Amino acid sequence: MKQIKEILIASVSLFLLGFGICMAVSTFFMYREGEQEYEALREYVNEEEREEDESEEQDSTLASKATVDFQALRKINSDIIAWIRIPDTKIDYPIVQGKNNAYYLKHMFQKTEHAAGSIFLDVDNEADFSNRKSILYGHNMKDGSMFQGLHRFQEESYLQEHNQVYLYLPDNRELVYKVIKCGYVKADSDTFWLGEPVETPQLLLSTCGADSSKRLVVWCELPQEEEEMTTNNQGVGTRELALMILLEIERGEKSHIVLRQVLEKYQYLSKQDRAFLTRLAEGTTERRIELDYIINQFSKVKTEKMKPVIRNILRCAVYQIKYMDQVPDSAACNEAVNLAIRKGFKNLRGFVNGVLRNIARNIDKIAYPENTEEFLSIKYSMPQWIIRMWVRDYGEEKTKYILEGFYKERATTIRINGNATTKEELIRELTGEGIQVKEHPLLASALLISGYDYLAAIPAFREGKFQVQDAASIMVAEQAGIKEGDYILDVCAAPGGKALHAAQILNGTGMVEARDLTEMKVELIRENISRMGFENIRAVQQDATCFDADSEEKADVLIADLPCSGLGVLAKKTDLKYKMNPETETEVAALQREILDTVCRYVKPEGTLMYSTCTISRTENEENAGWFAEKHPEFDLEWEKQIFPSDITDGFYIAKFIRRGR
Repeated sequence: MKQIKEILIASVSLFLLGFGICMAVSTFFMYREGEQEYEALREYVNEEEREEDESEEQDSTLASKATVDFQALRKINSDIIAWIRIPDTKIDYPIVQGKNNAYYLKHMFQKTEHAAGSIFLDVDNEADFSNRKSILYGHNMKDGSMFQGLHRFQEESYLQEHNQVYLYLPDNRELVYKVIKCGYVKADSDTFWLGEPVETPQLLLSTCGADSSKRLVVWCELPQEEEEMTTNNQGVGTRELALMILLEIERGEKSHIVLRQVLEKYQYLSKQDRAFLTRLAEGTTERRIELDYIINQFSKVKTEKMKPVIRNILRCAVYQIKYMDQVPDSAACNEAVNLAIRKGFKNLRGFVNGVLRNIARNIDKIAYPENTEEFLSIKYSMPQWIIRMWVRDYGEEKTKYILEGFYKERATTIRINGNATTKEELIRELTGEGIQVKEHPLLASALLISGYDYLAAIPAFREGKFQVQDAASIMVAEQAGIKEGDYILDVCAAPGGKALHAAQILNGTGMVEARDLTEMKVELIRENISRMGFENIRAVQQDATCFDADSEEKADVLIADLPCSGLGVLAKKTDLKYKMNPETETEVAALQREILDTVCRYVKPEGTLMYSTCTISRTENEENAGWFAEKHPEFDLEWEKQIFPSDITDGFYIAKFIRRGR
């Protein structure tokens, strides 16, 4: 019996030992799994050395600069709001913010359930860290990961030597907090922390204590000189907003959309500030190649090697020095230095100041290349491949004319809604609002307006009495030969200008069907339909590359204003020229052919097909029109025109085809 008990005890002991080993192995793999996921995310963080300060000695105590690819990380998890890094610890993680404070306790960045969870911002905090107190939570993991490293701050000697916490934000800000104290609080005191007033912005790092009744908190403070970076909608200057826009553009956002969004968000800006911001953001983007050329002549660190913030601060300042006479050179230099300091680059104030002062002294002595293509490319900030294409297709003089056309000051072209007002009534109403109005030299149905602050603030616009539409675009419907009672099909209609013009010409008869690829674009068309008040037009989501059998031979007039390289509207979409290349132009030309090949079947015998683009390219325009006429002999090319940019119109191409009768 004794022997049996000994055997049983031994068996249980072995079982418990085996169970313990299994649990230990399981725990090991759990920790390893969590750390591997976060290690993979660190591939999106690039370690970079700070630019050399040309006038001051470099501070050797500064941490290396990190550049975080937030655009890529957002594709993995849109909840990311920042990245945290504490030197000499394992704390090097993305920061997320959920809809509550429970989810990321048990979910990692890729939203997989895991005990490690994530580093997350309190749900009651603003995601831009603009609150006076911002709280970050993270688990105290036994393997030393997540916020376990915070416990080291309990040692006074460690705290004194390791007192910096770095936050990297999507708007390219670097917030450097100073650790001021470390201690325990009750586990349920979060609300108290948020509500307690403080003189300077604080960051509270919170993790588990020795037991569930208390939490360890590390208090961090934003130095006075950095505080301005955290302001939300208050005290943000026009140059800082311009920098914000330029950084977003550089990250791939569309210039005209970013500018519009910023102007909508900061509506408290005065009319003068809005005009200054618009010119600075658009002008700096438009002149980017020339500005980089100038900077690179006076800086040891070339623009492509600079941090995005410093690069765009310099571009903004040089644009003011060269092209904004109302801004004193000293003001442009001083404001650039101050902006660099506010954005966390205090150590580079001497570099920024030295480069800009040197440029200001020598701005009239800049030497440009003698080679024609290089000269035109730099002088007009146009990629060389575009210069070569235009010189080949149109000659050197016409190319210069095109380039100069983009920089001519131009008013806004509006098309009058004759169903809602008359030209005379609209002129009286607009001039009564203090808006400058001129009749358009080419079109009786259009006016030129300027001197207004905000389009949506104009009552006549809100009431649908006019539509903003370029003169060349207006010509499409005017040349189409639309008759009352016609069925009009616009296959790539957004935002709806041509379709609405067609509906107006129909004078309450017939029907216009305005199609586009995405629901967002279709909704934009619907908004304009509602504002203009037409009933003989509808918006439909439809892919133009997919044949719609129900529409075969239904259209009296088909409008095909197709996706293109956009090289005719560079005065409005100033960043577009940097995104295009010969390969993408070839791709878009092929897409145009695919769409034409599909939608031409919707045209009735003796009906009209209007092919148009907002670009300047024989590949996309004349060559595609020739290809279409050859492949579809049932269509005759009746008329075509390449319009070049000027002070009254964008660059545009129109081709009118008539389908033969049976």
